[in-house]
Order: sequence, then structure tokens, then C-alpha cells
Amino acid sequence: MNQDANRLIIQVVRFGLPLTVLVFYVTASRNFGYTPEATFICLRYAGDFLHGDGLIGPSWSAFSGTPHPLWVLFISGGGVLGLDLLLTAQIFSVFFSCLTLLLTFLVGVEVLSDRLIALCASLVVAVAPQLLQTAPSGGAAAIGIVLSLGVLFFHLRRDTILSVFLAGLCTLLYWQAAALVVLLLLHTFLTAGPGRSRTKLIAGQAHVCCSILVPWVMIGIVTGADLLPLSVTQPAAMSLPALITWGLLLALAIGGVVSHVRDRGSLRQYLETHGVPLVWVVWLLALGFVGFPELRLLALPVVVIYGFEGLKLLVKSLFSGEFRYVPVFVTAALLMLANQTSFRLDVEPGMVESTSDVIDLVAVAGWVRGENPSETSIRSEQPWTVGYFSRCPVEPLEDVPSAETDLIVTSRRDVAGFMEMYRPTRELVDGLSGRVGRYAVWKRLDTIMVEENP
Repeated sequence: MNQDANRLIIQVVRFGLPLTVLVFYVTASRNFGYTPEATFICLRYAGDFLHGDGLIGPSWSAFSGTPHPLWVLFISGGGVLGLDLLLTAQIFSVFFSCLTLLLTFLVGVEVLSDRLIALCASLVVAVAPQLLQTAPSGGAAAIGIVLSLGVLFFHLRRDTILSVFLAGLCTLLYWQAAALVVLLLLHTFLTAGPGRSRTKLIAGQAHVCCSILVPWVMIGIVTGADLLPLSVTQPAAMSLPALITWGLLLALAIGGVVSHVRDRGSLRQYLETHGVPLVWVVWLLALGFVGFPELRLLALPVVVIYGFEGLKLLVKSLFSGEFRYVPVFVTAALLMLANQTSFRLDVEPGMVESTSDVIDLVAVAGWVRGENPSETSIRSEQPWTVGYFSRCPVEPLEDVPSAETDLIVTSRRDVAGFMEMYRPTRELVDGLSGRVGRYAVWKRLDTIMVEENP
């Protein structure tokens, strides 16, 4: 490549990368009101921690562990500074999502050795529906992606200590990241020179990792809490455009690996450099498609990068000179179009509906907080959301409410043995009646009769 073309690429990247982050920020901020139930789980744990209750969680919690403990502690830090926990979670979720794009570019440069194609990879990730949904949610996934990419970036740059340090932090978000720590130690054992140098490297990595995990284990022993980091999201179906995008990227990535091995003639040599990222992605995808969908998001930037690596090798065999970028740009544009189609048609409507539900639940929680005696038993379909805003103990709603339940918050239109007490209604303009809320508070009939006839 001549000097003028290289200078042009540098200028494109210099202005294109900040512009990509800016466009992503503006797009993600359009749904800043979106907060899923999973986020309120972390907020509840953070609030309890700030009030001196530790990280044990409510007695009715179905979790045998702590949801994303590093994220819970991070949110708690905002509470210590007097910031609103929800606002803290949302702001930093958007921040780490923007940082994801920068790290995607940096890891892309290490893998692709081409700034312009790395920028294309960042563009595809920037319009990924999963990331656009995660950014305003206030969830832990964004910081998990940043830590995962940080591990791979420093690993590819041969910084063994920083990579294992970030992997240890990632383990405090997802227990599945323990596999990444093992991969890094195994890589050092297999690739470092024999003798004292290898022993010192492994000992240094183990020391760094233990300095992160051992204090966490000690906290669990002292407090009696089960501090296993857990994912709190539920499996979600993938739309057809999303499946096509994943399929194309995985096919290109596999093709790229095969081409590299064929050209170099040595699988071992290739795996010395790229073994850890590839095995990590396979691990994440295997878990992500069998019950931990949030892990697919951690794998997404790496799959995109290696997908473009496969595309780069394919195009290199067919085109020469600057023309080799044309198929890359076309493929990036098609992937971005598929991502945006999936987001607009499948993901964003659900986010808008969820945001509307949260607005209703905030109003319902306000009514519960004002009307509810402390001894009343409350159950809800979204207990963490209602409990966070009402500041009352709220338990999950069973299919058939138990005899001990006094109030329930549900989207059902009829509940046997209960009377509807409050359903929020939003006004449109000039006091005109607007949309009737989907959620309402229902009170047990015999409780009402006792109150009316004491």
C-alpha cells in the first residue's frame, strides 16, 4: 500500500471511530428509559449492601449466589457518593458499551493487522441489536464485554499479567469466565520456555488471580453468603435476521481459521497466537445457546472480528490493491442492514413495551408504598422492579396466589378472590384520558371485608 493510501486510511479511522461511538451513543440513548427486571435484581442487592445487609439477598430469592457481584459493588460505589443507583447503572452501562466499540477496534487491529477493516468490525458491532439493547439497560453485560475484550487485547500483546488480572475481574461477573483464567494459565504453560522463566510466569499469573478471588471467597466465608457470580437473564429466541448474521460471521470465521492453517501449514503455530480467543468464543457460544444468552453478547465482538479476518483472507485471494476493500465494505453494509432490521422490527418494540411497563410499575409501586402496612404480604410478576420502587418486601407471584397473600401486582385482567384496587392511567394532552396501564394492584376480598366490617 502506498503512503498516500495509508495516510487516507489513518484519517478515515481518526474521524470514523469517534463518529461511530457518537452515533451509537445517540441511538442507544433513545431508549434510555428501558430497564429490564434483571437490572433491578442487581439494584436490590446493591441497595441491601449499602444498608449493611451484605450480599445475601432476600430470603425468598431463588438465586444460590450473587448476581454479577462486581457490578453490584460498582453500582454501590455510586450509592456511596450519593448518586441514584438506577441512574448510576444506566450511565455506566452506556459508557462501557461505548468503550466496547473502542476495544473492538483495538482487538481488531491486533487480529486483522488492518485499521480500516477493524473499523468496519466496530461499525457492525455498533449496530448489533444485542448491544443496542444492553447499553441503556443498566445491566452487567457491557462491563463484561469490556473485560473480555481487554483480556484478549493484552493477551494478543503478550501482557500475561494484565490479561489474567482482567480475567479474574471478569470471573466476578460471570463464573463461566473461570475458563478464561484456566486458558491463560494453560497457554503460558504450553508456550513459555521451559525452566524457571515459565514457572515464574505461571506463579505471577496465579498470584494476581488469587489476589482478586481469595478476598471474595473470604467475604463469603465471613458473611455466610453464597457469592458465586451468576447470570440473571433468561433465554431469548433469536430472530431470523440475527440468525443469518450469526451464521454468516461464524462461517467466515471458520473459513478464516482453515485458510490460516492451510497457508501456514501448522495448526500449533496458529493456536499459539489465536488459541485463547477462539476457545473462549467456542465456550461462550456453547453456553450462550444452551441457557446463558447473555454470554452470546460477550462473544459477539470476537466473532465479528474473526469473521472479518476470514473475509479478508477470502478477498485477498480474489482481489488485489485497494479493490480488496470493496467486498469488505459491501459485507459490512449488509451486516449493518441486517442488524438494524432485527433491532427495529424485533428488539426495539419489546424495549418500548418494557419501558411502558416500568412506568406503570413505578406508579403502582407508589400506590403500594402509600397504602401498604408493613405486615402486608405482597407478590408480583416483577417483584424486583416493584420492590425497588416501593421499598417494600415483594415476593414472586405464584400461578395460584397463596392464602397468606394480601396484595398482588399483575398484568392479569381477572384474579379469583381479589379485587382491583389501582390501575395507573396515563394522560395524553390537556387532561384527556390516555392509555390504561397493563399492571394493576389487586387486594384479597376477605381482607377488604374485614376492613369494612371490623
